[in-house]
Amino acid sequence: MEEVKIEIAEVCSSVKAEDPDFINLLKSQYKDFLSQREPDLTINLQLKEKSIRRDSESEVRIVFRGKAFKIKRGDIEAEVNLKEGVVNLKQGDNIYSFDSFLRILYTILMLERDGFLIHACGVVKDNRGYLFAGLSGTGKTTIANLSSNYIVLSDEIVIVQRANPGRLLRQAQRVGRACELYKIVGTPFCGELQKGGENLSFPLAKLLLLKREKTFWAKRLKYPQAIAKFLSNVLFFSKDLNLNKRLFYLCSEVCQDVPGYEMSFKPDKSFWRIVEKLH
Repeated sequence: MEEVKIEIAEVCSSVKAEDPDFINLLKSQYKDFLSQREPDLTINLQLKEKSIRRDSESEVRIVFRGKAFKIKRGDIEAEVNLKEGVVNLKQGDNIYSFDSFLRILYTILMLERDGFLIHACGVVKDNRGYLFAGLSGTGKTTIANLSSNYIVLSDEIVIVQRANPGRLLRQAQRVGRACELYKIVGTPFCGELQKGGENLSFPLAKLLLLKREKTFWAKRLKYPQAIAKFLSNVLFFSKDLNLNKRLFYLCSEVCQDVPGYEMSFKPDKSFWRIVEKLH
C-alpha cells in the first residue's frame, strides 16, 4: 500500500492506495502541502475506472449518523468516521475527483474547528490577510495575478478560521480586534491560476466582496448587507440544520468583527493603494 500525507489548515490526512502512480500524482498536485507528522485522518482510497460516474455536476449528498457520515456524488462515495479518524473512499480514477472530495470533506472538518471554506482569493500584504470573495468571473484570479509581489494563499478557495478555535469572546471583547480574532488560511485548491496556494496562515484584516464593473469603487457594508453577500460565497454542502446554524453564527461573527466592503476594480495594481486606505 502506497501512502502520502497531505496537511491543510493543520489537519493532516494519510492517503493510502494500491496504485503508486496515483499516489505520485497526489504528491505532485499537493506538493506544497505534504506533511511528515502523525495524521489526524487515514483515507483508504479505492479507485474505480468504470463503475462510478465522473459527473462533476452531480448533487453532493451528505448523510450523518453521529460522528460518522457518508458523502455521495456522481463519482464519489465515501464513509467518514471522525471518531475513529478513518475515511473509506471510492472514486473515479482521476485527480479532479479527489480534489473535489477534499473540498467537500473540509467543509465539515473546518466547521469542527471553527472555520469554513469560501470562494475567495486570499492575499497577504505586510502580514495582514485580505480576503477578496466572489464567484466565478468576479476577478479573483485577476487579483491574484496583480498581487504577484505578495503572498497569494489561493486564487479560488481559502479557509477562514477563528485564531483560537473553541475560544468564544463576548461582543465587548471583540470590538476593534479583528486581526486577533480570525486567520485566513491557504489551500491547494486553485482556480484559473492553475497553481495551488501557499501553506500559510495570517491574521484576517479585511473582507472585500467583488463586483465586476469597469470602474474602481469601494463602499463599506453594514452588517445585514455584508452577511447576505458573504454567505453566497461560502462552500457548504450538508443540509444538516444544526451544522448550518453553527456555520451561520460563525460567518455572522466574522462579518460583525472584520471590516467588510463591496468593491469593483480596474485590472491594474493601483487598486491596492485604495484598498489599504479603507477604514
